[in-house]
Parts: sequence; C-alpha cells; structure tokens
Amino acid sequence: MCDICRGIEMGMSGEEATASFIDSLRTTIDLYGLALTGAADAEVPYMYTVGRHERGLPELLITGLDVPRMAAILTNADDLTLTPGTRVDGLIETRPGGGVRPQLGVLEIDPDAADMVVARTMMGPDMTALQLTWPDPQNRFPDEYDWDYEWPQPVYPLVKS
Repeated sequence: MCDICRGIEMGMSGEEATASFIDSLRTTIDLYGLALTGAADAEVPYMYTVGRHERGLPELLITGLDVPRMAAILTNADDLTLTPGTRVDGLIETRPGGGVRPQLGVLEIDPDAADMVVARTMMGPDMTALQLTWPDPQNRFPDEYDWDYEWPQPVYPLVKS
C-alpha cells in the first residue's frame, strides 16, 4: 500500500495524506539530496528518484525489479553522469534471471508517460527523466533490435516532435 493510501486509511483526507507524504519526501531530499518513491505492489513494480532536478540532473526511473535492488541501483546511480543511449557497468551484479550482461541501459523518457507524478508535482514542469533499463533473457536492451517486449519491463521513451 502506498504512503498516501495508508494515510487515508488512517483517517486523513486525500489532501492531508498527500501533503504529509510530500513533506516526508522533502525532509529526505533536504537530508540526502534525493528521495525514492514508486509502487512496489504494482503489476510491474517501479521506483524513481525525486530531488535530482534541484541539482540540475534528470530524475531516474527503473521498473520490473524487486524493491531492494531498484533502491540500490537508483541510490548508486545518483553519483554518476548518465547519458541516454549508453550502457553503465557496476550498478547491477547480474542480469535479472541470470545471464552474462550485467549492465544497465540509459534512455531519455517522458516523465508524464512514466507516471512520475510525485516528482513532477515537487520538481515542476521542466523536470527531465532517464530510465535505467536491463537486458532481456537474450541479453538485448529495450533500445536494441528484437528486444523481447514480453519481458516485464515497461519503457517510456521520450517522443521528440
């Protein structure tokens, strides 16, 4: 259950629960430079950063992994300069499900399509975002030809007009 839903269940109004959640994220950002949020109980779990935008950096999103792994990846990636279209070593020990390509890919994404509502609310309309992706069982990334779209990793590429 999300923190806002938990607040509502405890008798807060939706507005009070949202304000309380955003206040707690603000405290975390003030202490650590970023906070993590997302939906662990979604059909495909996801997690993203909030607060990097204040340092002139894009927010980060990752999907489809267990919560501890997503949290570790996002926290460790915070110190890196990430460029869309590149591969990053050292953030993931093994590819989910095993395999030989322990890298993450970096895609520029549309934060609104990715449902990064809390980050957008707190960071404003000019916030940008990157998605960290991992390879499918055949070691192909979402931006590579013949990637397995059935693999549980939604991607939200930025469509440039």
